[in-house]
Amino acid sequence: MATDRKQNINLKKNLADKKYLIDELKNLINHESKMSQKYLEFKKIQENWFKIGPVPRAESQILWNNFQHHVKNFYDYLHLNRKFKEIDVNHNLSEKKKIIQQVKKIIDIEDRISAHKFLERLKKRWKYELGPVEKKEDTELSKEFKNLGEKIIENKKEFDKTEML
Repeated sequence: MATDRKQNINLKKNLADKKYLIDELKNLINHESKMSQKYLEFKKIQENWFKIGPVPRAESQILWNNFQHHVKNFYDYLHLNRKFKEIDVNHNLSEKKKIIQQVKKIIDIEDRISAHKFLERLKKRWKYELGPVEKKEDTELSKEFKNLGEKIIENKKEFDKTEML
């Protein structure tokens, strides 16, 4: 009789523990942490789930389905996050290439002061408004942007020297 009561208490505690883990899993998507940290938390929740013992039979299937539903939601979230990151990286690449084309067009402009001012605006956009691109492309694009920018700066310096004379 005492073991039945103890078994019943354990089943209820296990049920409460698993419901708590489901809530943790639900809230994981909204945490203000990095994706890698969220994934580690997710793995910990899964590990704890399987460590917890049995729950009342009447609750078992519903609880399992609920847990699986939120596991699927988390994986969908991870996939969407990767997809958005990929879209964002591609957008940034496209925009940085456009900036380089704009810089190429202003290198030979007669009004060197305007060209320099426009370059400064493009630098701000490059640095502060656009996000990252793939490492390999970032190195190449940054190098090209820097070299083109140096030509415009050199043109402005030459202009400044001639104005002083």
